Amino acid sequence: MTGDQKPIRASREVIWHLTCGSCHYYWTYPTMNISEDISGKTFHCPLCGVKSDITVEDLTTNGQ
Repeated sequence: MTGDQKPIRASREVIWHLTCGSCHYYWTYPTMNISEDISGKTFHCPLCGVKSDITVEDLTTNGQ
C-alpha cells in the first residue's frame, strides 16, 4: 500500500436457502454469524405463513 490507500475490507456472509414443506416457496436467510446453526429453529414461510421447524440437509454427499 502506498500513501493514504486503505485496505479493502471483506466480511463473510452465510446464506441459508429455505424451501417451505407446504407450498414449496423458496427464500433465503442471510446471516453474518458463521457459527449460527438454524437446524431446529422455527420459521414462518413468508408466502403461506406455515410455521415449521428447520431440517438442514447434508449436501456434502450431493443428497446420495
